[in-house]
Amino acid sequence: MSGKGRGLGGAAVVVGLLGVGLALGSFVYAWNSYGSSTISSQSMSPTYRPGDRIVFEKVGGDEVVCCSGTGTDARITVNGKPLSEPYVDQGRMSTRAMSTACTRRTT
Repeated sequence: MSGKGRGLGGAAVVVGLLGVGLALGSFVYAWNSYGSSTISSQSMSPTYRPGDRIVFEKVGGDEVVCCSGTGTDARITVNGKPLSEPYVDQGRMSTRAMSTACTRRTT
C-alpha cells in the first residue's frame, strides 16, 4: 500500500514545480511585453484625459521621439536620427505644403 501513495506524492511535486515555473515564466513575459504610462496632455482627448493610466503592449520597431530640441530647432527623430521634414519652413508649415494639404478633391 505504501508504494501507491508514494507515486502520487511524486506526481504532486512535479505538477507543483511545473505550475510554479509556468507562473514565473508568465510573470517575466508580462513584465517584458507590457508597459504602462500616465497621460500628461489633452492630445488624446476625449478618449483619454490627463492623469489617466494606460497599459500598452511593447512592440519592436522604430523608436520615434517627438520634439528633440527647442523652438524652431525642435525635430522629430527616428532611431536617433532627425526626420527630414520638407513641409516645415523655419518652424512653420511651408506655403506649398499648406496648399497641398488644403487642396480639395473635386469630382
